[in-house]
Amino acid sequence: MSIPAHGYPETMATSLLRTLSSLPADVLRAVPDLATIPRLLEELRDELRATRESLDATRAVAERVEARAIELDGHAVDAIAVMREGLVELDGGRRDLTRMEALTRESMGEIDQGRELLADINGHLPAVAEAAEGLARVEDKIGLIDRS
Repeated sequence: MSIPAHGYPETMATSLLRTLSSLPADVLRAVPDLATIPRLLEELRDELRATRESLDATRAVAERVEARAIELDGHAVDAIAVMREGLVELDGGRRDLTRMEALTRESMGEIDQGRELLADINGHLPAVAEAAEGLARVEDKIGLIDRS
């Protein structure tokens, strides 16, 4: 099959067109429908060329869409990885928070024990003060006894 100057392979339609073009004019006039065949074949060839160009343009768009989809897929994979890292960090933060809550409860218990101890000490302070006064009086008396 030969390839003519227009770049498309020789087809049956091209061959038929060439054959019809070479028919004598009186034969073409005798069969009026034969005269329209070359024009119809040329229109068909133009339609096929336009369809091929449209398909080429569609293919180019599809390739760009595919490239963009691959790029977006890569971004989605990256985003999922970042989200997973965030979830791991969040889980670690939750565990830290749980430990801090336990330490806070423990500290609050120790603070409550300290308050109870302080209240107990405060309850004994009047007796301690009274004992200190008594001790001071005894010291005064002893001091008086020593001086006499």
